Amino acid sequence: MTAWSSWGLVALCCACLTLPTNTAPENPQVGCCSGQSLIVAIVAEDLHPFYLFKTHPIALYTEISDDDVSGFLHDILARLADEIGVEVSFLAIDPTLSAAETRTVYNELLLNGTVDAVFISGGLEAQSFGADSLGGGFAFTAPVYRSDVSAVVKLSRGSTDLWAFLTPFSTGLWLASLAGMGIVALILLVIDGLNLVEEGASLGHALRQLGTALSFENYFVSFYHSCAVILQGDDYGWPSSPEQVLRSGWLLCSLIMVATYTANLAANLSAPRLAVHSPPSGMADLGIATACTTTLTDRDDLSPFQYYVKSFIHPPNECKPWSQCATDFCYNAVQDGKVDVWLDDRIALHGYVMEQKHCDTLMEKTDIRILKFFNSGYFELNSSNWNLAGNLSSALVHAVNSPDYLRDLDEYFNIHRSCQRSGGSNVLNFADLTGLFLLSGSISIVAVLFSVLSKFCEPSSPGKKRPSVTERTSPTDDDARRAAFMQLVARSVEKAVKEIYPCDEGDRRTSRASVPLEMRSVDPTWIDDIDDASSHEETAEETAM
Repeated sequence: MTAWSSWGLVALCCACLTLPTNTAPENPQVGCCSGQSLIVAIVAEDLHPFYLFKTHPIALYTEISDDDVSGFLHDILARLADEIGVEVSFLAIDPTLSAAETRTVYNELLLNGTVDAVFISGGLEAQSFGADSLGGGFAFTAPVYRSDVSAVVKLSRGSTDLWAFLTPFSTGLWLASLAGMGIVALILLVIDGLNLVEEGASLGHALRQLGTALSFENYFVSFYHSCAVILQGDDYGWPSSPEQVLRSGWLLCSLIMVATYTANLAANLSAPRLAVHSPPSGMADLGIATACTTTLTDRDDLSPFQYYVKSFIHPPNECKPWSQCATDFCYNAVQDGKVDVWLDDRIALHGYVMEQKHCDTLMEKTDIRILKFFNSGYFELNSSNWNLAGNLSSALVHAVNSPDYLRDLDEYFNIHRSCQRSGGSNVLNFADLTGLFLLSGSISIVAVLFSVLSKFCEPSSPGKKRPSVTERTSPTDDDARRAAFMQLVARSVEKAVKEIYPCDEGDRRTSRASVPLEMRSVDPTWIDDIDDASSHEETAEETAM
């Protein structure tokens, strides 16, 4: 057992020795260029995020220490300097020169040995590959930065709709609903009117009786009952069979209308309030879009963008690519609707959106990818430095595939960050339903005005007192007369029974005690009126006899 354990430990140790480590492999060009200088010519203006000058104003055509420059390019060159052994410094070129003049100055500086390399950003220039230069006086390194072209479009947040609660139905459907309520109210009014027609009445008499029911006040009451069915507040009895059939059909229609409205309202109020402007929605309709780009060309008909979009614009020539005036020009063009899309360096566009916090105004179209090698940052050297160019290229190929390079991209271009858009909170606020409160308040005001008008406009006789709320909620005259009549009948029956079956005085109960409880609160004046009417009828019968 001990021998097997020993062999197991040995095998485990050997396996651990063969496991890959997380340490990045060493650059193969380490120490290749010890003692050499690398003076890099760059334009004397901040080209964020590639390089930024720490001291302003910038001294032109004067060697600037590596410590006086920062940015993406500086960090990469600083690591390369430590690995391959070169000493890095910079030479600033006049930024007011045109593109052609800058090209001439670069060539002169390289040919006379004032600088060892120039940094080119924005892609390989066509003249660099011309017949005079190809394989001739200049050498080019592998790119230190490479990106394709992508796009951003305008993004806006929808404003709060005052009448958002009406959007689930179209105007035509709302009018159809109101018409349906009006038709149901009219049918209900006709049915009620037919119930008033006396049996066996002539056609003319029946029409006159039906006409008495067709009043505006009665139609208003019927419309209210029709509306109450939809609002789930049906308090009408619908006593007759025709009315019950009508109610069943109207309830079915109301059920579907209310369910559809509720579902659409919930969807509308909880939908994302972001509006992405298009075209383009993707590569398919990019050809019908107008574009803006910060990339400058001497002639628009030589720009590669002409093959992908309907038309394009760019900032004035005095605006360098990705300068403040160039980015402001394209940003405003997109926001003002002058162009549909902003086409530019994909990585730089993403970094711009994140750094400037434009997540609420710009949307990246990651599905639009063109010109894979459009933007490249690289170094151009004199052909006499072929050996340095080769070593620098080999070191750059290793550097751009290292974890440090990814960290630099994330630091300067925010490649691992993204816009967090929730589309708006699903929690509603007062502004979302302001229209509903205004409509409900308006109806309440109309009810108050209607009450006031009814008070002062209805005809009244002198001295007539308007019944109070308690009086209007007490039993009606017919109910009171019916109760008084039943009480009188109960007394007569009790009197007749006592005459036939006399009882002792101690067992005798008052007539009020023998009346049912529900009749004891009847106004005695109604009973006196009925007694008087009965006495008059008896006297009349005796006289007739």
